[in-house]
Amino acid sequence: MARKAVKLNISIEDLKLLEKWNKSEKIERRLHFRAQIIILCSQGKTNLEIAQELNISRFTVAKWRLRFYNEGIKGLYDIQRTDRKSVV
Repeated sequence: MARKAVKLNISIEDLKLLEKWNKSEKIERRLHFRAQIIILCSQGKTNLEIAQELNISRFTVAKWRLRFYNEGIKGLYDIQRTDRKSVV
């Protein structure tokens, strides 16, 4: 049995920013793509519906939905990774 996706409560300001990212040609492609996912989530679509519409994995949709749910807009940015220590 499939799990139920978390429902997103998106503020008007966040939705406006996401729509701006979605229309912008100067924003990084990955942020544009993540904005598309969250906008579709806000429309009440399921992860599977979004995945089929964007031709991506439903797990990718679930990842960004959950990151947005937990962290808001800042969750859509890449996580800074630490450098690997060199072995001497």
